[in-house]
Amino acid sequence: MRAETQILQEKIIYPQEFHVLKDNENTMAYNIENMNIIQLNHLEFQVLNSLKETPGSISELKKRLSTGNNLEVEAAVNELLKVNLLGYTSMQKMSPEQVGDFETKRFEALLKNDLVQIALNVTHQCPMACDYCYGDGGSYGGPAVHMTKDTAERAVDFLLKISGNAKMCRITLFGGEPLLNFNLVKHVVRYARKQAAKSNKEIMFGMTTNGMLLDDEKIDFIIKEKIEVTFSVDGPKPINDKNRTLKANREQSTYDLIYPKILKFIEKAKKNKSFYAFRATLTSPGMQNIDELVEFFKSFNAKQVRYDPAEYKKGNSRAGVAITNDDLNLYRQKVKRIAGEIKKDKLKENYDLFSKPLQALKKKMKQLTPCKSLGALYVGVSAEGDIFPCHRFVGYKQTKLGNVRIGFDREKWLKKYAQVHIFNSKVCSSCWIRYFCGGLCPATSYFLGGDMVLADTLDQEPVHCKVKKIVYEEAMLLFSTLSGLDE
Repeated sequence: MRAETQILQEKIIYPQEFHVLKDNENTMAYNIENMNIIQLNHLEFQVLNSLKETPGSISELKKRLSTGNNLEVEAAVNELLKVNLLGYTSMQKMSPEQVGDFETKRFEALLKNDLVQIALNVTHQCPMACDYCYGDGGSYGGPAVHMTKDTAERAVDFLLKISGNAKMCRITLFGGEPLLNFNLVKHVVRYARKQAAKSNKEIMFGMTTNGMLLDDEKIDFIIKEKIEVTFSVDGPKPINDKNRTLKANREQSTYDLIYPKILKFIEKAKKNKSFYAFRATLTSPGMQNIDELVEFFKSFNAKQVRYDPAEYKKGNSRAGVAITNDDLNLYRQKVKRIAGEIKKDKLKENYDLFSKPLQALKKKMKQLTPCKSLGALYVGVSAEGDIFPCHRFVGYKQTKLGNVRIGFDREKWLKKYAQVHIFNSKVCSSCWIRYFCGGLCPATSYFLGGDMVLADTLDQEPVHCKVKKIVYEEAMLLFSTLSGLDE
């Protein structure tokens, strides 16, 4: 027995992957692989850090830590072994064979989906020049053209054919600013409904618009045809106008042009119980005034409000509105305050911010891929009729999949897309938050680094990643309190 004990004393111990969380006097470790949060005492924290720097035996740890009580070191090690924060074998990355097997299964799963939605760029023109526009002012780096009637009809035919036996399809009218080509919008809706009926299918419509060209005729048509509208606007006047300017006159307020029309739309939409939502792109002014922004959008009683951080290559913003680390620190304070109020049971309506993280922690749901839609459920179609993995890829000619007149080799594309996952990114595969997000959006990754998985050559961490880490760290601390782990 003494010999067995001596062997264990000399056996090398390895830390498992963990991320440290600190909240006031509490120190916790998030075990990345099993998604557990463990309360640590001071000595356990020392043991973890020491072994992370250099794996070693219990005997070595006793010498390193010099606590004066060797039994305490052994007890700390045994406790950490029990909760799988330590082990007698080092963490192993997935082998090429395991990755290959994962990709095969992913390809098979993607292939089972019906492609049921297209984002139809009815125009590559837009009157606005938003600072962060990934579409290069709506033209996607090409000619600023309207989609033709023939191309639009071919796109509808393509969707109805490729959707197979699916009974429900969806077309999102996109741009540029789709209302610049309103005559085509009307034609697409009528043609698609007629052709869908022939195929025994139902078709739904969405539209993303800045609202600038709304008038009574357009509002009435949108509501009558049950087109679900998402307004691309960024908040109160100072925030919106800093981000979103007119091409013709950058000094003119886009807020003053747009919001009276949006209010008019909402008034009619409420009477008809029509769907409308908002999408706000977050830049520095929005992050600095996030409370004001949230309250602003609450006033519209929209079905949905989505906030999406703007990404800039190397942080270069023409208008100087790229999100900074100071902005993120302010944002963390806001998130921390909301978590604190939830702990006191005073702000239940704000659970939305933490609902997904808390559910993932409770159910230990691992996400290994960033998006299941690209070319599987959904594609983007340019004004010329070219097919891309999604609306965000239009303009990247090297990612073109085909054309609505000839279709595309979907199986070939899905074999390629099956390789887009966290294990094929050096950055994501070693990131502590990887199982919560499954990696960065492929389009954002492509924009920043020219690859659909996050490249390790970027000179700074994407803002999306920074924002998500803030929310999930605070969610973990909240989860530990709600679960009684920090007592």
